[in-house]
Amino acid sequence: MRDERNLYQCVWNKLREHNQLQLLKWYASLGEKEKQTLLLQLNEIDYTNLEQAFDRQEKQQGNLSIEPIDVLKLEEITRNKEKLQKLGINEISRGHVAVVLLAGGQGTRMGLDGSKGMLDIGLEKPLYLFEIVVRKLRKTADLAGCYIDLYIMLNERDAESVKEFFEKHDYFEYPRENILFFRQKMYPKLFFDGKIALEQKGQVAMAPGGNGAWFEALEQSHFVERMRKKHIKWINLVSVDNPLYNIIDTAFLGALIKQDGQLGVQVVEKSSPYEKVGVICKKEGKPYVKEYYEMSREEQEAVNEQNELCYRYGVILNYMFDLNEMENIHTVDLPVHLAVKKIPFIDQRGKTVFPEQENGYIAERLALDMIHLFERVLVYEVDRKKDFAPIKNRVGEDSIESARKLLVENGYVL
Repeated sequence: MRDERNLYQCVWNKLREHNQLQLLKWYASLGEKEKQTLLLQLNEIDYTNLEQAFDRQEKQQGNLSIEPIDVLKLEEITRNKEKLQKLGINEISRGHVAVVLLAGGQGTRMGLDGSKGMLDIGLEKPLYLFEIVVRKLRKTADLAGCYIDLYIMLNERDAESVKEFFEKHDYFEYPRENILFFRQKMYPKLFFDGKIALEQKGQVAMAPGGNGAWFEALEQSHFVERMRKKHIKWINLVSVDNPLYNIIDTAFLGALIKQDGQLGVQVVEKSSPYEKVGVICKKEGKPYVKEYYEMSREEQEAVNEQNELCYRYGVILNYMFDLNEMENIHTVDLPVHLAVKKIPFIDQRGKTVFPEQENGYIAERLALDMIHLFERVLVYEVDRKKDFAPIKNRVGEDSIESARKLLVENGYVL
């Protein structure tokens, strides 16, 4: 009982300091187990980090001075592709590469109740996003003569159902000991005034904390230790929602090794100056990704002496990280971003409200912010018609429909 009182006082002091005492509004009405669960949850929240993110959101910092960055372009890659591929295949065959798949996003926009990786995009037969990833991995494994570990990051809500999904499909004929699952960090949901929301009387409203904390989550799951024991040198980080990714692109890896790079970043040429993608550039002399909503009109439309857009390359979330360098920099705190969302919450009467309009933010860290932490970065152009088919919506732009069209054009049987 004394320990509980001490914990309550500690949490109360913390909430008072950060003006979040509304989170204890229903505390007295909870059972003993519910009280303990809520206190432990409240005690683990990093309130300072959330406040800093909220302050940045309010200030709308969009005036970051940037400059163009050098890019290894398709023409040069094509000329040297065979040599680069040999370098990459050799590294894979020595067992030095692992894949981390970001699959924490849910498929609600596509009408799917669960992880987006379970989305079926087939026409004549089932074809799941997870299945496409494993197929590609199997193809690379056959080429290199060794199996490659696949680490899949999931959110808390979908973790068990995804494991059951893989069991049901017999891991798509890939060795199950080479497919491992870990869970991403969760962050509280905020109202527009900066107050944290309650999902239930004894539970804070939480959401997956973005893809930026992937290495921290990997380390907490003891998988970095596993990688070390297996002599992994490179981590290919990709997202599940682009079925055209060239997972472990051998020429990409070869180019990174040849240039003694610490990080490889795949990019595509933007479809227009105003496309909603993060733009690769330099800030303060270091590689940087500036989000489309941070770009001024002048920056979006700026051209060079060849009348080409200065900032015409967008990142597609296909990165190759040097594991040694990741361990050197991962302790640096990445900024927390806030995305506007509809947040269900408990109102003053204790009733659950499902808002019809956006009423707050979810907090997330983004992998693209890691780029600025590295010195030697290879920016590597790929063909968007062959490597970029993001699925963000049910129909229209960046949808299941547009992805299917590109997959068929690239020889996939759906």
